[in-house]
Amino acid sequence: MKEILLQNFIDIVKEAEIKVGYAPMAFSMYYPLESLNRMIDASLNEKEMIELIQSLSGSVLGEVQIKLDNGRLCITIPKEGVRYIHENVENKFLEDFIQTIKKVPCTLDDVKEVFSKYSKNYVCKEALIDDEEQNVIYFKDGIPNNNIYIIHFDFGMPEYHRFTRNEFKKFDFADLVD
Repeated sequence: MKEILLQNFIDIVKEAEIKVGYAPMAFSMYYPLESLNRMIDASLNEKEMIELIQSLSGSVLGEVQIKLDNGRLCITIPKEGVRYIHENVENKFLEDFIQTIKKVPCTLDDVKEVFSKYSKNYVCKEALIDDEEQNVIYFKDGIPNNNIYIIHFDFGMPEYHRFTRNEFKKFDFADLVD
């Protein structure tokens, strides 16, 4: 469970860095308890989740701070952890994916090209999710990226959501993933 949370927090910080650049400062993320539980396939209460996240302190993230904020957990990675991620974590797939998504125009073929650059073992399915046509795309074997992406094109502009496999399994449309 700890490894899944650690990887997710690292991915979120790296994703933000790719999108807006590196800033040598603390980074905060907000999660409803249900989201964190879905991510790790657990049913922890607030106290148990806080203890689990606090157990990540001293890792590459540094001294993680957690506080309750309007029913959500605010998780703050200190600037030392953000700097560690900046200097030591490389995610070429995520960099290419985000650069492609930011292009105007961007098509589904452009997104598929990024996935195929990293593995021919990816899946892309059209699906009706929340009454909208969307695309579910992921690497079947989880290499080089184990997340599930839902991509929706609105007026030619892509929007995406990234989920861990455990999170995705909890949704009504989880049968879209093999």
